[in-house]
Amino acid sequence: MSKDQVTMFPETALKKARGKVEQSLAKAISEEKDYACAGHPDYASQHEAYAVMLEELEETEINIKKLGKAVQEYWDAIKTNEASVIALKLPVIKEVAQSVALEAIQVAAVTLKAIDAFEEQNSK
Repeated sequence: MSKDQVTMFPETALKKARGKVEQSLAKAISEEKDYACAGHPDYASQHEAYAVMLEELEETEINIKKLGKAVQEYWDAIKTNEASVIALKLPVIKEVAQSVALEAIQVAAVTLKAIDAFEEQNSK
């Protein structure tokens, strides 16, 4: 998508770009679910599915706290005009944000695994 297209039709261009991101995200979730299924059998119960989801959620929350800390450190460096710290913080924020996204994808993947497993059980 060209810069002119974004400028001329910003709402349409943004919707189109977001749609592509959502498709990529759905693919990533599906691939992560396939990985989770290959390494582990179906959940034995709803309790087990919950425990796995909770574990992934807790890992996501840990990374969210790290992200918040990194953003706060970035802001603190901005307020004190510490250029060297500012430059170092942006890559850290990006890396930790990616970790948050990956953990959130894992939550979605194990949830999708549960949906598939329990739909299959209920259809029998």
